[in-house]
Amino acid sequence: MRAAWRFIFTWHIHPREKIMNGNELTRRGFIKLMGSAGLATAFLTPSLLAAPLDKRDDMEPFHWARLKFTLTEKALDEWNVYPWADELLLDMLQKYTSLNVDRDWHVASLDKLEEMVQYPFIFMTSENKFNFAGVKRRNFKEYLERGGFIYADDCVIGRTGDKFFLDLREKVERLFGKKMVRLPNDHQIYRSFYKLDGLPYPQGKNHGGWALFLNGRMALFSTPTDIHCGWASLKLSMEGGNGWFPKKMNYDSIKMGINIVVYAMTH
Repeated sequence: MRAAWRFIFTWHIHPREKIMNGNELTRRGFIKLMGSAGLATAFLTPSLLAAPLDKRDDMEPFHWARLKFTLTEKALDEWNVYPWADELLLDMLQKYTSLNVDRDWHVASLDKLEEMVQYPFIFMTSENKFNFAGVKRRNFKEYLERGGFIYADDCVIGRTGDKFFLDLREKVERLFGKKMVRLPNDHQIYRSFYKLDGLPYPQGKNHGGWALFLNGRMALFSTPTDIHCGWASLKLSMEGGNGWFPKKMNYDSIKMGINIVVYAMTH
């Protein structure tokens, strides 16, 4: 299993300071897996070169996981909406970066820390308020404090709604006793691989991207604009259907997803 990452999160073996130091070293090493961030200045062009497959086979794979949790109110789209959109993003990561990507769709339950700590990067999405009591709160906090990264995207029904985004912010700020901050449009997360002019806006409410920083490290990034549905829209259009958003927005959403992964694993 994810041997190169396991020492980052195995709490009962290493004291916290060694875990954090190990995490920083591993993230720096991850830069070598990605190659130069200047590799891709455009998207879906012949000039983008992927690393040779024989070289990738020697790299520890990047593993993606979706966070499983329950809601306090019924919603059409819950934690597991459109897993095939995640899979498209992973395909693009494999194709247009030098990353060795595990393209399986993994699940980590919020009430099982031993599952969460298998993954240095976890994605969560929904469209409503979620349960965050007891062990769920403790696991969320400990996962981030150990060096894990969570990307949370609000799944929007229609062109309004930000319940999940606002609920997450409120819960996280109360949990850590500090405010999340809105990132400026020139923040490095928007330029870590592709150059974007801030957060893409497929739909929803355009509050911008918000982050939680712990000891100077971004531990959580949250978006209210349904970036995930941009991935799904591109997938539908690629299969001959009608995407929900304009072509450029679909591609910008994929670029943003790649930027988030690259930023999370190199900072």
